[in-house]
Amino acid sequence: MECTHCGSSKYIKNGVYKCSQRYRCKECNRYFSDKVRKFTYADKEVFYRCIG
Repeated sequence: MECTHCGSSKYIKNGVYKCSQRYRCKECNRYFSDKVRKFTYADKEVFYRCIG
C-alpha cells in the first residue's frame, strides 16, 4: 500500500474511522485509509481545471 497523496510507502497506523483503518504518512504527514477511492487526487485536479 502507498500514500494516496505522495505515493510514499512510509506510513503508520493511526486509528479507525467508519470501520476502515486510518494511516498517517511519514513523508507528507497527511492521512489516508485502506478504503478504495473512486477517484484519485490527480483525477480531481483535472476535473477542477476543466470546470474552473
